[in-house]
Amino acid sequence: MGLFNLPPEAALPVILASIRKDGLLLFAEPGTLSVLTPLQILTGVYLAGVLLPCLVTALTIAREQSGVVCGGVDGAAGDRGDSILCGTGLGRCRAGIARKL
Repeated sequence: MGLFNLPPEAALPVILASIRKDGLLLFAEPGTLSVLTPLQILTGVYLAGVLLPCLVTALTIAREQSGVVCGGVDGAAGDRGDSILCGTGLGRCRAGIARKL
């Protein structure tokens, strides 16, 4: 939060509002509102409502367009677990086979 000149009290509203938009209401809590300046509230709302969702979308598009295909020896996808793990980047491809499109 220091990067955006926001106090630690703004961390929870920014994180929760990034996940669900009604988390923005946490900025109106008396404990948070009394600590933040109007510019800090605007910065927090911008982070949670615009910047972070756009970054997540851009990263998702980049990951999906990376061109890595996961499959078995003949190029066909392995069992469902292997292809799901490879598609999310959480696991390795079956037999270590990954090729660029």
